[in-house]
Amino acid sequence: MKWIVLVFQLLLITSLGFTQNQGDANKLDAKGRKQGKWIKFHEGTKKKRYEGTFKNDIPIGKFTYYYLTGEVSAVTDFINDMIAYTRMYHLNGKVMAAGKYLNQEKDSTWLSFNDRKEIISKENYVAGKLNGESIVYFPSDPSKGKVKRYEITNYEAGLKHGKWIQFYDSGKTKAEGVYKDGNFDGRVKWLYASGKIEIDGYYKHAVKNGFWKYYENDGELRRKVYYRNGSVIEGDTLDKYLEKLRKAKAAQKTKLE
Repeated sequence: MKWIVLVFQLLLITSLGFTQNQGDANKLDAKGRKQGKWIKFHEGTKKKRYEGTFKNDIPIGKFTYYYLTGEVSAVTDFINDMIAYTRMYHLNGKVMAAGKYLNQEKDSTWLSFNDRKEIISKENYVAGKLNGESIVYFPSDPSKGKVKRYEITNYEAGLKHGKWIQFYDSGKTKAEGVYKDGNFDGRVKWLYASGKIEIDGYYKHAVKNGFWKYYENDGELRRKVYYRNGSVIEGDTLDKYLEKLRKAKAAQKTKLE
């Protein structure tokens, strides 16, 4: 998610920060490598941006990052030069996100929360890209309790791929379909809270194709629209096109017989 800032980016831009003499902190060895405790400040201020420990220019152990206002923005534990676990925080101190980095890219399961401690997403990553099942939650108004809507999307190498489904607060299905390489492919439908179909249609090669049907909540068909490669066709054009399809299917059937 865009609001999550990679903690490693903070390390890559330290040269822009304002460094002050902190006694034994911020020492370079003969080869110019960071060694020991380091403290970096927000540019032009005496307020900490981060503090932690380096060994041969590699961060090790716990690093703490700060907002300009002084609150902790993130805490990262560097296990080695490849693996790190991090927690990011809202200004009110509540956890914003938590997860693992592998080779400076998101890996495995990441959880995100709003500033009321309610979970808003559970995502899986491989090499920095969404992969597998991703769940996005829509917390309800606090006055309505803890009931939430949520959405499940499957990904493959960063693209939506596989089943997609949305739910009402009640747990009933609100919408469902299938993605292929980032786009809808095949049947997709939206349902009323009663469970009856509201919209029913098909996608082919990422565009609407075939009949799309729109229903009233009582199940009565309100209108029907035909799409050909994403464009609406109707009237005589539609009649001629459907007749052409019927003849093609009949010819194919005869051929198979």
